Amino acid sequence: MSYRTSSYDPRATTLGPPARPYNRTQWFGVSLDTVGAIVIGLYWAGQVGWIEPVLGSPAPGFLLLGAGAILLHSRRGPGRVMTRAEQRQGLWWVFGSLFVGGLIVAAIVLIAGVS
Repeated sequence: MSYRTSSYDPRATTLGPPARPYNRTQWFGVSLDTVGAIVIGLYWAGQVGWIEPVLGSPAPGFLLLGAGAILLHSRRGPGRVMTRAEQRQGLWWVFGSLFVGGLIVAAIVLIAGVS
């Protein structure tokens, strides 16, 4: 049996149809991410001494990165129906991530409060 007569399809997937190209909203998210990365780069370059410090905080860059990520990851195609098992697994991932994030924040607060 050759590969032409087999039933193997290397492009077969259970994730649904391929995503469409980016729309204007997503390209705006890409531009926000780019500007945010530049702002953070300028801040760190000023802190290291490569350039004269321009910014006092990298917070605007992180804000732009977050906003750009939200726009960039907007839905690009029709979703597929998830089974109950996949929904439960997704909930476990969400709750587990929140728990681990809470532990990290608590550790930071405890360490910062002690010193």
